[in-house]
This record gives sequence, structure tokens and C-alpha cells, in this order.
Amino acid sequence: MSLQEVKAKITKGDRAGDVYVVKIDLPDTISEATEKYGEEVVFSRFSASLTIDLQSAMRSAIAKDGATAETVQTVADDWNPSVKARGKTMDEKIRDLLGKLSDEERRDLLGEYI
Repeated sequence: MSLQEVKAKITKGDRAGDVYVVKIDLPDTISEATEKYGEEVVFSRFSASLTIDLQSAMRSAIAKDGATAETVQTVADDWNPSVKARGKTMDEKIRDLLGKLSDEERRDLLGEYI
């Protein structure tokens, strides 16, 4: 178990932009997770996560020109879950995109919102 920080950001309403942070002991291993939450919960969460990941792979295949039920099935047959790196936050994505603009383009774009 290790103390981890979990953040939740409000995206709608009067408190949009507010961020709440909690610190909670979370399992570091499958054994710890099973001990803390039980085998049924751990397997249920594992299964749900796998389904979402497979759906993402399927959507990527479907988005390609010429996708057929057979090609999507092949993607599913060849699919293997893996450890994913944390995705970029919205702020990181925006900074990356703004960094690609010239100073003038950035000034003009931001001027529309400030």
C-alpha cells in the first residue's frame, strides 16, 4: 500500500475549474488489492478496464478507411493489454499546441479569449 494523491476537477457549473485533492492508501499489487477489496471487486474492475481498452482499439480500427467487421475482429484477436503511460493533462496539451504557434499567432489567438 502507498499513500497516493487523487485529484478531481470540476468541469461544469459555478465551480468549474475547482480542483479537489485527497490522499488515500491504495494497493500497489494485485495481492494487496485483493486483500483490501476482495477478489470479485478486483476482477470486476479489471474486466471493465479491459473492455474499455479493447473498445478503444476497436474504435481506432473502425476510424481507418476500409474498416470491415473482419478487420475489426482481427484487431480484437491480435489485441493484448499493456501498461499505459499516463496521458497528458488538458493544460499540457494546450501548452504543447500553443508552443507550436508563432508569437504573433499565439497573441492573436489568446487575445480572442482574454
